[in-house]
Amino acid sequence: MFGKKKAQRQQQIDQQMEVKTQLIRSQIDSMFEQFENVILYLKTDKPSPQFLLTLNDSAVSILKLLGATCKDHVDSKEKNVLIAAYAHFDTRKQEMGTDGRVIKHWLNYAECALLGKKLNKLKISQITIDAAHKNMQQGGMRNFMDNYAGANHETQDIVEDAQTNRAQYKLENQTVIANTQQTYEERQAMVQCPDQNTMYDVAGGAQNIQFGSSLYHPSSKYYHQRPRDDQENKQQDKTAMDEDQNENGYPWMNAYVIKTPSQTITRGNKP
Repeated sequence: MFGKKKAQRQQQIDQQMEVKTQLIRSQIDSMFEQFENVILYLKTDKPSPQFLLTLNDSAVSILKLLGATCKDHVDSKEKNVLIAAYAHFDTRKQEMGTDGRVIKHWLNYAECALLGKKLNKLKISQITIDAAHKNMQQGGMRNFMDNYAGANHETQDIVEDAQTNRAQYKLENQTVIANTQQTYEERQAMVQCPDQNTMYDVAGGAQNIQFGSSLYHPSSKYYHQRPRDDQENKQQDKTAMDEDQNENGYPWMNAYVIKTPSQTITRGNKP
């Protein structure tokens, strides 16, 4: 009886690993999709500096989410999940070719997260924080909830697929981990995490950017403690969040992080 329970427990652990691995792979795929949109926009004739800042803020938010996910796996001692995810990340990175050079610091930060290294804390610009809160007050909450529902459905599909094809994914992951572990451990000793300023190279550098906190928004008592030029900030808010700003057809990057959430996935109230 004890042996049967132990086998069942191991089966549950294996199943959870395959689910978690597929979920973080999906997160990596979404991240690269957004990064590729940025690269396409950078290739336009006259990229807008204000829109570049919005894209840079969104990329930082996406990377903060990835960092939170990876930290949960580190804390749970799920190194094999991270190794399998790292192999997928490295494949996607290689597929970018030379285009990846322009976002090399973003890729470096993502790599550090997947390697389980300590990450530098990042902030986004105050302009984007203010504009995001204003957008939410003007009907953005409905769009956010629609997107959340869609993402939740997609996550459920990934979970069900991983559970249905557990044996296949387990075999694939075992091979990937065996082939990647040495490289993974070597990279852990080599890679250094980029800092706040370096992460804003795409936007032209961080020297003239006011980084902020989600505490400083129109509904906050702290908001009016910051000196603001009302006319200037109205224009900056409009530039940062106006949908017409993206008239060239490049999809919005849809991540904005006030606080990184817990990455524990539940199904039927079970982790």
